[in-house]
Amino acid sequence: MTGAEWEAQIARENQELHDAGRAAVFRVPTHMFGGHPWGGPKVDFVGCLEGGQHVALEAKAEGGTLSRGQRLLLAHTSRLGGVALVYRSVGGERHLCPVSAAGVMTRKSDATRVLSGETWLCAWIRRCSHTETECF
Repeated sequence: MTGAEWEAQIARENQELHDAGRAAVFRVPTHMFGGHPWGGPKVDFVGCLEGGQHVALEAKAEGGTLSRGQRLLLAHTSRLGGVALVYRSVGGERHLCPVSAAGVMTRKSDATRVLSGETWLCAWIRRCSHTETECF
C-alpha cells in the first residue's frame, strides 16, 4: 500500500468517527508561507477527541520512518496532554504506536495491532483500558 492510499484509508476512518460524533480529526494540508512550501515539521492528521483531548496522528506505510521534526512535534503533543500516535500499515496489518513525552515511539507488536473492524480510536481506547499505566 502506498502512503497516499494509506492516508486515504485513514481519512475514511476519520470520517466514520466524525459521523459518529466521536472525533474531529482532519488531514493537515501542506503548509505554505509566502507562496512557498514550509519545510517545518507536520503530522498528517490533527484534531480532537470527544471530550476535547487533542490528537496528532502520523500515517506511515510499510517502511516509513518518523523525521526528527515529526518525533519532536508528537513528543510535544504528548507532553501537553494530547494523544500522539503513529498509525502504521505494514504487510497488510495496521498498528497504532503511541509516542511518549520523551519522543519514544512504541514498537509495533501484537499489543499495537488494530483488529479487523476497528478504527484507530477503538484500538486506542481498547489499549488504554487494558493498561495500568496512564496512556501517553
